[in-house]
Amino acid sequence: KKKKKKKKKNAVDSPPSPCKPSEREEDAREVITAPPCQCPLVNQSLVQACMEGKLLRGASILERTLASAVLSFCLATHPRDPLLAQKITDFLKKGPMLAQEFGMYCNAMAPGMYADAGRPLCASDEYVKRDWKMFSLNFIKPVAMAHVEYEQLLTPPEKEALHRCVASWKFQEI
Repeated sequence: KKKKKKKKKNAVDSPPSPCKPSEREEDAREVITAPPCQCPLVNQSLVQACMEGKLLRGASILERTLASAVLSFCLATHPRDPLLAQKITDFLKKGPMLAQEFGMYCNAMAPGMYADAGRPLCASDEYVKRDWKMFSLNFIKPVAMAHVEYEQLLTPPEKEALHRCVASWKFQEI
């Protein structure tokens, strides 16, 4: 008698699990949540141009500093990133001036939901993400509008990175 070997099911033979995303879904998710610009040199160049006032003519040093910090974050982070709330919180911990500004913005929009420096008291991750999206858009929008006027200052990769940044953050549901 020949023994029948029990065939092990491998990932190819088994039906896709409803709980686990397929490789195609994971690839799509990675594409969706890929940062607007994945080139650190382009990011740094845009942030530097913003800080120097090339993208924000007539803005104060404080406005340029805050806009540069926000631009840096938004170029390197997609608004649908699954870890967005944690990344926002970590980013604000690194920049007390930006955290204070974000905290003032949030307290003006929803008094009592945020403690000092933008740390949520009772705000959920969804509120933090929603508030950051609006806050950051207020800083990115003037940069985007100014870049059209001063387009000759930017290289093609910088123009594309700024365009993708604005497009990805601007059209999110808030």
